Amino acid sequence: MPALSYFNVITWFAPKSVVLANLFGVSSGLGLFPMTFDWAQITYVGSPLLVPFWAAMNVVGGLAIIMWIIAPLFYYSNVLYSSYMPILSTAVFDNTGKVYDVSKILTPDFLFDREAYSNYSRVFLPVTYMLSYGVQFAGLAALLTHTVCWHGQDIWHTWKESLVEARGQGKEGYEQVSDSPDGPSSPQGAAAAAAAAPRASSSGSHIEGLMSHEDIHSRLMKRYKDAPLSWYFLTFISMAVIGIFVVEYYPVHLPWYGLLLALAIGAIFFIPNGIIMAITNQHSSIYLICQLICGVAFPGRPIANMVFRRANAWWGKYTMTLSAALDSGLAFGIVVVFFGFIYPGWMRGFSWWGTEVYKRGCDWQACSFRNVKEGERFGPDSW
Repeated sequence: MPALSYFNVITWFAPKSVVLANLFGVSSGLGLFPMTFDWAQITYVGSPLLVPFWAAMNVVGGLAIIMWIIAPLFYYSNVLYSSYMPILSTAVFDNTGKVYDVSKILTPDFLFDREAYSNYSRVFLPVTYMLSYGVQFAGLAALLTHTVCWHGQDIWHTWKESLVEARGQGKEGYEQVSDSPDGPSSPQGAAAAAAAAPRASSSGSHIEGLMSHEDIHSRLMKRYKDAPLSWYFLTFISMAVIGIFVVEYYPVHLPWYGLLLALAIGAIFFIPNGIIMAITNQHSSIYLICQLICGVAFPGRPIANMVFRRANAWWGKYTMTLSAALDSGLAFGIVVVFFGFIYPGWMRGFSWWGTEVYKRGCDWQACSFRNVKEGERFGPDSW
C-alpha cells in the first residue's frame, strides 16, 4: 500500500501546510519523521544489514547535520532564492519558480545558446541540491586525501609486487594440487601457512599484515592459472576503439580524447572507491566531478556532458541492474503481479484511501515556502 511506503502521516493532519510538508514530508520534504513500512524505502541508500554500524552512523550524522539543520536554516532564510523552490527536489528551476525548460536554451543541434539563455532565465537550484553538490566536492577531495595518506604506501607496495608477478619474476606460476591433505596447496596447508606468516604492516594503516602477506584466499587461488595479461589489454583496447568510433560517428559532440579523459578519471577513482566500498559498503559517486571537468573542457555541449558522465558509470550501474533483475524471487513476484493483476486490467481505475492519501498535500505537490505572483520573477536582473 503506497500510504505505508510514503508514510508521511504527520502531514495528513494538515495537508496544505507548506512548513509541515517541508519538514516532515517524505516526497519533497526532509523526512524528520523517518518512518516507513516498506523495505525498499529502508534500503534506498543501502541495506542496514550490509553496512557496518559505524559507517551507517556516519551517514545518519551527515544527514542530520546537513539536511535537518543547515538546509532548513538556509531555506527559510531564502539563501540564493531557495524559498521560491521546493526544499527537496532533483529538478532545477527558472526565475518564475517553475521547472527549468532546457529546450529553450538549446539550438537544433543540442548545443548551448547563450543569447537564448540570457533572454530566458538563469538556473536556480533547490537548497538541498546545492548542499549535496558541496558535500560531494568535499567527499571526493577527502576520498583522494584519505587514500593517499592512509593507504598510499600499501598501494605502492602492492603495485610493485603486481608488476613483478606480471613479468613472471616473482611467481612460480601454476601449482598442482598436492596429494597430501596437509600439502602447501591444500586448504589446511594454506591456512597453516597463512597463520604462520609474519604480520608486519607496511604502512601506518593500523591494519596489521593486511597488505604485507598473502591471505588464505590468495594462496588457494594459486591452484589456478592466471588469465594472460594480454587478454585484459585486448579487451580494453577493443572497447576503447568502439567507444571512440561511437563518439566520433554519432553527433554527441564529444571528441575522442574526451572519452579517454573520462576513462582516466574512472581509473583514478577506481582504487579509492574500491577501498571505501570494501570497508563501508558505501559508494562515492563521481558524477559531479565529471560534470565539472566536462563543462570546463567542452563548454556548451550538454549531450557530450551526459556521455562523459555515463562513460564512468555505465558498467557499474547496468550490471547491478541486470543482477537485480535476474534475482529469482524478484522476477517471480513481478511476473505474478503483472499477469495476475495488471495484464487482465483488474487494477485499471482502482483507488482507495490507502493509494491516495499521501498525494493530497504539499508534500506530494512539492509546494514552495514563497510563491511568485503571476508575471513576476525572482533573482538578479542580469547574469
